[in-house]
Parts: sequence; structure tokens; C-alpha cells
Amino acid sequence: MLSIYEENGKKEWKDDHFRDCCYQPPQPDPGGDCCYNTWTWELKKVNQELAIADKKLQHVAKYLGVVTDRTTRLEKWYTELDNAGQLTNEICCQLEIIESQLNSICINTEFTIKAIKILWCMVKEFYIEVDCLYVKYECIMNCIKCLNTTAISTTQGIGKVLSDYGTALTALIATRDNLMKLVAAALAAAEKLHWEICDSCGFSRLITDWQETLHCGIPCEPVEIDCVDDDDVDDDRDDCAPMPHENCLFPILSFPICQTDYYKLIAWLYRKDKKLMKKLTERKQKLTKWFNSLTAGQASLTNALKEVNQTVKCG
Repeated sequence: MLSIYEENGKKEWKDDHFRDCCYQPPQPDPGGDCCYNTWTWELKKVNQELAIADKKLQHVAKYLGVVTDRTTRLEKWYTELDNAGQLTNEICCQLEIIESQLNSICINTEFTIKAIKILWCMVKEFYIEVDCLYVKYECIMNCIKCLNTTAISTTQGIGKVLSDYGTALTALIATRDNLMKLVAAALAAAEKLHWEICDSCGFSRLITDWQETLHCGIPCEPVEIDCVDDDDVDDDRDDCAPMPHENCLFPILSFPICQTDYYKLIAWLYRKDKKLMKKLTERKQKLTKWFNSLTAGQASLTNALKEVNQTVKCG
């Protein structure tokens, strides 16, 4: 200001020469210290901007709190659905193992039934031969009786051998009933096991029904639904949301869960809110920096105005 004064000399007083040093507010200066008035105007402007920043920050913080809470609940439900889908896959793997074991059991029981039937035939043929031998034995013994000779005795010689042979045949024939019962019981047990497991209405059908219910073998396709690209965080609507089927009861989950519209809807909502929460967090950080900057400016202007002595203002 002194340089301006010396350059122009002691002429008529003009406020414009001395006010160029300070930023002038848009409103006419009523007079007084130009810097004091400028700081007063700037403080007023900072207070207005600070109020706006505070409202925006409160709005974004409140919106972020709602979205964060909603995202947390959606994440938990999405995780539970995903875990349920993984458990379904594990059940399908176990069912596949059981099915393979059942196939082996069915093959073994089928061959067991064939083997027992062959054994039945062999035992039957064996006892038929034993019966034939016993018939021949009786014929020989009848012939010996008819000879009515003392040379052949049942207590010595050939007579004793024949007598012991007949005793052995009788004992062998006595085992026929028990043995045939055991073979028949084994055959019945093998056929019952085969029917209960391998029959079209047996245990294998139960495994097949569960596999069909869980839709085992159908892979989960990636869900391409992350389509929130709008920078306006105040509008969280999106037209690309997957729409669920209109059912009387909702949700009605089916398997595989990862292929249902409800799963895709939850995944879309979760990813959408997660991205929205990230944008709101960044927005809050920017507003917080702006708010802190305005607060610091407000404090500086307030302190500067307090330090200015009103009695030494230019004019």
C-alpha cells in the first residue's frame, strides 16, 4: 500500500488503491479494514459451506449405515445359501459313493444267488446218488438174506463191511434235511438282499430319487450379475436385477441352489450393496476431508479475526 501511495503522491484519497491488497467480497464494503471485512465474509462463506458439508456427511453416513447393515445381512444369507449348496454337493458325492458300492453289492449278490442255485443242484444230485447207493445197498442186503447162509455174517468179514457201509449211508441221508434247509435259507437271504437293494423299488431307487431331487451332476454356472456402474450413490436402483418366479410362497428353493433365481437374486443384491457400500465409504471419506478442511479454515479465520484489533483498522 505504501508503494502505491508513494507512486501516486499525496493526491485525493481513493479507497480502490488500498483495497487491491485484499480479496473483495461480492457485496460492497461498508468501509473499515479491508482484510478484516474479507475474513468476516470468508468466515461466513466457510460457515455456510461447513453446514452443507455437515448435512451431506450426515446423509451419507446414515445411508452408509443402512447399506452396511443390509449388506451384512445379505452376506450372511448369501453365505448360508452357498454353504447349503456346497453341502448338497458333498451329499451328492456321498450318494455317488454309496451308489457305486450298491452296484458292487448287486453284482456280488447276483453271482451269489447263481452260486447258491448251483450248490443247490449239486447237493440235490449228491443226495440223489446217495439214495441210489442206498437202494443198491438194500438190494445187496436182501440178496444176502435170501441166500440164508451162515458163511456171510454181519459181524465179521464182508458182511460186517456191508453193515458198516449201510450205517454210514443212513447217517449221510440223515444230514440231507438240515443241509438242504441251510442251502435254501442261504438262497432266500441272498435273493431278499438282492431284491431289497437292487430291485427297481429297492434301496437303489431311493438313492436314485435323492440324486434326482438334489439334481446331482448339474454344475454351478458363474453368476454374471455385477452390473452396478452408476456413480450416483443416491440411486441404488438397477434394471438388471434377476427377477424371481412368481410363487405363492417365496422363496421355494430347489436344487442345485446355485441355479435358482432366488440364489441369483440374493447374490445380485449382495454384490450390488457391497459395491454401493464401497462407493459410499469413498464418498464419506471425501466429505470428511472436506469437512475437516472447512473446520480448520473456520478455526483459522476465527482466530485471525480475534487477533485483529478493531482500533487499528485502515480507515
